[in-house]
Amino acid sequence: MARSLHQTARSSLSAKDLKKLLGVRDVGGTLYWIDPSVIDPNTGRAVGPDTLTNTPGFPGQVFFNPMAGEVGNLPILAFDGPSQFRVDLALSKRVRLTDRQRIEVKGEAFNLTNTPSFSRGDMDINSTTFGRITSVNVNSRVVQLSVRVDF
Repeated sequence: MARSLHQTARSSLSAKDLKKLLGVRDVGGTLYWIDPSVIDPNTGRAVGPDTLTNTPGFPGQVFFNPMAGEVGNLPILAFDGPSQFRVDLALSKRVRLTDRQRIEVKGEAFNLTNTPSFSRGDMDINSTTFGRITSVNVNSRVVQLSVRVDF
């Protein structure tokens, strides 16, 4: 039987406690957006096996799938993502060489500070990659220079 895609999970944590779990963490070269202590190390999921009593399936489990007839208590957007930061810069200079000839030199830099902006990762508690950050929203720095001559 399939789960409802619109049903949120149940949790024993308050919204304030949940926010304390969020943040970029590097564990053995794997980046997480949520504290990996709430993830089953054997399956990578944030929930244990489904049971009739919904008892914790591993130490540290704080998320549970709602049982039949239950409604999840987590807000829809409970997992906000990492902050995003990007600075782009463009400089150009036009110089007249003669009455008809001009030269323009332009430099552009995208993500000038080369700051990584991570995506929030997989936030499906039933996924085996729950909480992992696997991509970035902003690519690494790109610098381009151009020269234009009009005659």
